[in-house]
Amino acid sequence: MRSADVFFDAALWSFFVPQSKVLGVPYYDILASRPELRIPQSARSEACDLLGETEGLKYIGLNLSKYGAQFIHSQRSTLKHFLRSLMRDPATRVLNIFSRSTDFPHWPEPERSQRRKIAREESEVISELSSWDERIIPIVDQPIAVVAALLEMCRYFVGVDNGIKHLAWALGIPHSLILPQVSDFNRPENVREITFVLHWIPDFDRTLALNCTDQVAIHTREAIDRLNQS
Repeated sequence: MRSADVFFDAALWSFFVPQSKVLGVPYYDILASRPELRIPQSARSEACDLLGETEGLKYIGLNLSKYGAQFIHSQRSTLKHFLRSLMRDPATRVLNIFSRSTDFPHWPEPERSQRRKIAREESEVISELSSWDERIIPIVDQPIAVVAALLEMCRYFVGVDNGIKHLAWALGIPHSLILPQVSDFNRPENVREITFVLHWIPDFDRTLALNCTDQVAIHTREAIDRLNQS
């Protein structure tokens, strides 16, 4: 029970604490008992084929799929500054991971069509990020196993609170999590108990709010230090 049976989408966040009582297993033991993540060798081969020669290069993963095109537009200048800070080393490459074919089959209409429209508009904006620098490489519509293999090659990851970020976390990739509003986590209804943060964002200590200049500076320095450690 304490492995694959408790590894599922974070939308079922209320599962962990009640089940820890039912099972008689400490809450943190459940969180620490994630199943081993296995990446097929075929996926690693595909990842290497996508990137070509990798010797001497330093990779950063990037995925911004969640909050919509307007969010990316609104934070364009700050995001560009952050990425350029990370890319001061000429050997650095950013893997801009996104999908142009996102679907939501589990959603009923008309919500499904609306979400597909939002995802399509968002992917167009994300695609434009690769035009900022020739070292930002678009990684488009790849299977999740290949995405995992690519992330495994990264020294750092920049993302939002979505499945790809969770995958980077599961792989132990140092990362910054970008949120639209830091104030959202200062509301009493959101922080009334620590389990809220631990359920949704257990890597909260790596959270980066783009609307906070001081945090941008701090996390930029930390990211550069981590990137150049090895």
